Amino acid sequence: MTQAEKGEAENGKDKERDREREQRGVKRPIVPAAVPESLQEQIQSNFIVVIHPGSTTLRLGRATDTLPAGIPHVIARRHKQQGQAAYRDSWLLRDGLSKPESTEQRQNGLKMVDQAIWSKKMSNGARRIPVSPDQARSYNRQMRPAILDHSSGAKWTNTSNNPEFLVGEEALYVNPLDCYNIHWPIRRGQLNLHAGPGGSLTAVLADLEVIWSHAIQKYLEIPLKDLKYYRCILLIPDIYNKQHVKELVNMILMKMGFSGIIVHQESVCATFGSGLSSACIVDVGDQKTSVCCVEDGVSHRNTRLCLAYGGSDVSRCFYWLMQRAGFPYRDCQLTNKLDCLLLQHLKETFCHLDQDISGLQDHEFQIRHPDSPALLYQFRLGDEKLQAPMALFYPATFGIVGQKMTILQHRSQGDPEDPHDEHYLLATQSKQEQSSKATADRKSMSKPGAFEGELRGQSSDISERIYPQEVELGSSQGDCMIPGNDSEEPLTAHMSRKTAISQFEGKALGLDKAILHSIDCCASDDTKKKMYSSILVVGGGLMFHRAQEFLQHRILNKMPPSFRRVVENVEVITRPKDMDPRLIAWKGGAVLACLDTTQELWIYQREWQRFGVRMLRERAAFVCPVMCKVAGSLFKVHTLKNTLGINEQQFTISRASSHLSSEKANSYNYIIVGAGSAGCVLANRLSEDPQSTVLLLEAGPKDTLLGSKRLMWKIHMPAALTYNLCDEKYNWYYHTTPQRHMDDRVMYWPRGRVWGGSSSLNAMVYIRGHAEDYNRWSRQGALGWDYEHCLPYFKKAQTHELGPDQYRGGNGPLHVSRGKTNHPLHQAFLEAAQQAGYPFTDDMNGYQQEGFGWMDMTIHQGQRWSTASAYLRPAISRPNFSVAEKTLVTKILFQGTKCIGVEYVKNGQRKKVFAIKEVILSGGAINSPQLLMLSGIGNADDLKKLGIPLVCHLPGVGQNLQDHLEVYVQQKCTKPITLYTAQKPLNMVRIGLEWLWKFTGEGATSHLESGGFIRSEPGVPHPDIQFHFLPSQVIDHGRVASTMEAYQVHVGPMRSTSVGWLKLKSSDPNDHPIIEPNYLSTERDMWEFRQCVKLTREIFAQKAFEKFRGPEVRPGNHVQSDKEIDAFIRQKADSAYHPSCTCKMGQPSDSTAVVDPQTKVIGVENLRVVDASIMPSVVTGNLNAPTIMIAEKAADIIKGLPALQEKNVPVYKPKTLETQR
Repeated sequence: MTQAEKGEAENGKDKERDREREQRGVKRPIVPAAVPESLQEQIQSNFIVVIHPGSTTLRLGRATDTLPAGIPHVIARRHKQQGQAAYRDSWLLRDGLSKPESTEQRQNGLKMVDQAIWSKKMSNGARRIPVSPDQARSYNRQMRPAILDHSSGAKWTNTSNNPEFLVGEEALYVNPLDCYNIHWPIRRGQLNLHAGPGGSLTAVLADLEVIWSHAIQKYLEIPLKDLKYYRCILLIPDIYNKQHVKELVNMILMKMGFSGIIVHQESVCATFGSGLSSACIVDVGDQKTSVCCVEDGVSHRNTRLCLAYGGSDVSRCFYWLMQRAGFPYRDCQLTNKLDCLLLQHLKETFCHLDQDISGLQDHEFQIRHPDSPALLYQFRLGDEKLQAPMALFYPATFGIVGQKMTILQHRSQGDPEDPHDEHYLLATQSKQEQSSKATADRKSMSKPGAFEGELRGQSSDISERIYPQEVELGSSQGDCMIPGNDSEEPLTAHMSRKTAISQFEGKALGLDKAILHSIDCCASDDTKKKMYSSILVVGGGLMFHRAQEFLQHRILNKMPPSFRRVVENVEVITRPKDMDPRLIAWKGGAVLACLDTTQELWIYQREWQRFGVRMLRERAAFVCPVMCKVAGSLFKVHTLKNTLGINEQQFTISRASSHLSSEKANSYNYIIVGAGSAGCVLANRLSEDPQSTVLLLEAGPKDTLLGSKRLMWKIHMPAALTYNLCDEKYNWYYHTTPQRHMDDRVMYWPRGRVWGGSSSLNAMVYIRGHAEDYNRWSRQGALGWDYEHCLPYFKKAQTHELGPDQYRGGNGPLHVSRGKTNHPLHQAFLEAAQQAGYPFTDDMNGYQQEGFGWMDMTIHQGQRWSTASAYLRPAISRPNFSVAEKTLVTKILFQGTKCIGVEYVKNGQRKKVFAIKEVILSGGAINSPQLLMLSGIGNADDLKKLGIPLVCHLPGVGQNLQDHLEVYVQQKCTKPITLYTAQKPLNMVRIGLEWLWKFTGEGATSHLESGGFIRSEPGVPHPDIQFHFLPSQVIDHGRVASTMEAYQVHVGPMRSTSVGWLKLKSSDPNDHPIIEPNYLSTERDMWEFRQCVKLTREIFAQKAFEKFRGPEVRPGNHVQSDKEIDAFIRQKADSAYHPSCTCKMGQPSDSTAVVDPQTKVIGVENLRVVDASIMPSVVTGNLNAPTIMIAEKAADIIKGLPALQEKNVPVYKPKTLETQR
């Protein structure tokens, strides 16, 4: 036998021995070097999915997404056998509520709440007068619901196909009579293991896998087979179960198939998401509240504690308090999941922590349950709205008895797959300590006795100092607090550590005391000072009005006196960077994914398959002290980027906007809110006067990157318009309420949130409207706004490529052009319209709007020509002009009824700036009325319900909402000449490169180059239907790619008789308002839409389309009767994105008017509104051009210049009104 053969034989024997040992259960030694170093691979953030699983809500999204998708974290599973008993996990109900002591404890807690409310004075220095529930009970018991509609519109989930499972909203709306079990796989931050059906670890993990996989497929549109190309960042609770973490990692890598994973704690990710380097993180969720201190990316183990209560407990407490006050909805049941949803909504709507809101207030709410009528309840509430959230500080009010209410971080029980865990380290240290002790004893024989005792005391405690125990009870407080009597009871000296911890976990700490305890467990006084100066509140359980001030007051009053003297400032942060606190941790996970140095933390599928749970010890920052240091360095890199202003969410400031932080420039002559279609115009025109200082504030970012339009091609390439139309980065992304006349559809309303506003998102169609639109304005009370006074300002704004004439301008900043493609389908459309009997018009913005022709577009030299390009950029170099982006104005400031400035949020900091002359709102038809109402201008009753102090009662604010609705009539094209071929990858690259190189080609137009206006029937004096023709197919606002060679017409009525409204959802500026356009609420509107479809079909049937005409795609040849057409309209009509008229211009005597003809807000001083919201009624056409005209005219009014006027300009009128065409 050769030497090589002998070696191979020996190796074979070694392997055989190893196999035998494994079979006998004898494990081989684990060599640390066997665990590999992390692989360095290029990070592609769009291939990283961030998952934040909460007890009630699952949030997940790509790391590149602005916001995550959020769905109820619930699953309904079909019964496996007929007659199986139904099982439903409870939501608001929990163990410990039905004990004999519960009622007494709840009453005692409420007494402490009432005492605390009385002891804290209101802002005026007076004591708050308590309101007895008896005062509301007598009124509420008399109230009966009003029937709004005999059909609520809500529907049970359709289970006719017997799906095996349903997830999210569908699971919540499963009919209780259907054979499904309801499971919430996570409760109170931990896996929901219990003895009932679906309560085993295997079943819970299976539920999670189904829910997460379903959400990834549905909301992220990632096929499960492609997950091998993706990596995952999983957020886990601060106090975690290592065995559960192991199972979750195994599920994600081995079952779902992700290629890699990072596991990190919620608290650390919250600091990433907020941009703070150190903070005491207070995460108030729906089911639990966790508190811990994080410093430089490391969560201090001893500071972690979890309180077993959260927002759902507040909802249940609120329900109990409302019952005491005679809650009129007497059928409400905590076992009914729809009633639980209602109670959560009522809590979020009505509860607050504002001591100044006192007395009885009237409220109303609606109930819309499936198979039931829609009901409206009215009722009164007093202190209940304040008492319920205060239960977070006095948890005895929850009435929970016999449950473990405070949870600390315990050591894991160990895992046989990881022998080198913390237990191994402690055992090794113990042996070393025994050896050291023996040596020390021998050396100490000659030392005095005092030293012997000291050394013995040191050695007995050394293991705790090397590896800390689960918790250190506070040093300066030295106690665990007993919430039952709201007093502090120090631990007795003889009490053992385990007994102390056991008793500590049995107490229900109030939120403020938990924060104080967590900070007190920090290792040094310097760290404690840091934590007191940065208390970050995340999660959705404390999103109450004035919660920030309330918690700050509690902390200041209860913090140890020794720190009260040395801590300069106690700061509680509830909305860092003005973000939704529920999304902060997820956002931090997304930030973590984008850092290059995150490579150190990835655990890859092949590594997990080989080394298993040991990889957590090697790579998870919260397990391994070495990785904690890596995490700390990661965080320092992140905060450095924040400091330098180069992170993703940076607040970039233009040349002059540094004035915002300067004392000398804290006031301006004019402050303009909103850099949109009107705001950019005003900024340019008002800053023309070098003596006037102008500040322009915009909530969104710039429309360029590093000064380049090419780098922001999605905005400036005309053909790329759908990219940003559905991108939240540059878009407010509004949605309406469910539309009862449109099958309860929620309509999407994009509005620009970027320099240029909606002129940076729109389809660039330049339409002025009809002359009679402006004459109607004058008749409606907007004197001086008739056509002869508006036409000069249209011309002043414009430079038309065809040159100036009686209707067109030739020297304005806004460049207007005609399409260049001369597409055969556009030619066919115009020819077919004439064959159908309609005239051709060579300028629908000139003498004759009626007819069909080539449309004007705000495109200049192949680029979108928004108001940012036309007006804003030319003004930036002026020394008297300043502009700031990513600045959210939250309130208008008043002295009495005199406007003196605005309050805004920048970089998470709330600041004020003052106006010497005027504040001008140019936020648009949604944001301007919203800001007025947030500032106390609006309907007094509505503002009172939200606790907003009244400045001026103007009931018209938010009313008179008007919009254009349209449908797409689509025809398949028999020739391959539509834009369908342009969507092919190689063609897209070719088109994009040509545009980037010389701003020409198919990318240099929006392709909406032809259109027209007609009258719907005889007797109509001027056009009331508009057409846009597109040689392509649009699906779901462009979010779905075209599926065939097709062309379409966008068609809709121009003067709808359906009028809507918008109202505040809450007093929080970050909450979108409630938008109710009330579409199709009149029969006239439905009739006009029917005409739109029929007249479009007539045009498509003409000879000009014969060589292109294929089958009708939408509505389809099967849709013929009026009833079928009506159904199509209800299902497919969508907004044309033209909201307007919500701050109507009119005479002060008009109760519905908000501004007068001088654009001044009625009833207050130094405040104007200038944007599409002041239109008295919507015009016949797109709104960008009229909005720019309004701003041009308003600028002259503000500057005191005489109004321009052009009299006797001829306008086309039909020869007879007896015919429709």
